[in-house]
Amino acid sequence: MADRLTVSLPKLQRQQGQPAGALPGNFGGTSPGFRAGYNVSVTVIRFLGGEYTGSASVSGGLLGGFTADVQVPRNHLSQPVSCKIQINGSGSGFGSKQARIIGTGIPSMQSGSQTSGPSPGSENFRSECLPNISITGLTYAPGAGGQKDSVTVNWTATQPVSPCLRILNFGVVVRLKRVVGGDSVGSSSAGANANSATVQLAAGKGQINSFEVTIDAQAFSPNPINLSADKTINL
Repeated sequence: MADRLTVSLPKLQRQQGQPAGALPGNFGGTSPGFRAGYNVSVTVIRFLGGEYTGSASVSGGLLGGFTADVQVPRNHLSQPVSCKIQINGSGSGFGSKQARIIGTGIPSMQSGSQTSGPSPGSENFRSECLPNISITGLTYAPGAGGQKDSVTVNWTATQPVSPCLRILNFGVVVRLKRVVGGDSVGSSSAGANANSATVQLAAGKGQINSFEVTIDAQAFSPNPINLSADKTINL
């Protein structure tokens, strides 16, 4: 025999320095945001003695409400007088800030206009949880003979104000639109301490009509976020 108890976690409110929970988009194959897993333990204390414990697990976004169904064994028929609920969880997360330059002609700082903001899927993060990133230099090198064209991109980046995330790496994408022929596209990645990358461009040669250069500063939580709560309910 077993008793079934449904434990509901109320919606957690976002505090200073915390990001939102589940977010749309894709980041390295996984949606950006903060995820957490919870273990819920319930102990039922009965009138004529005896304590019986059951547990269940639930996962989801760091913020939001959750419900867990817990099966508690019952080897005694006396009425329950109280129950103790313990919840332990651990979370981790990641988000990204993006800098982009769009311009005409050969890639250069002078012929482009730069913008910066959260990467797609990271829009609901507080600004202090995301790194800052700015492109500082573009150098175009036409490929000779059978070599590919390339663009060297320089940038500066700073860690988020809040310690919840730290920069792990950078992703760089360069796209050239040519007057004749299709787009030339290339990408590269660099480590947390890098400030430049050279991107080789696949396909196409000839006069460049416009360009787009994007850098994503990708940040992850350096340590697990531990969560816990307990409550005793008299029945």
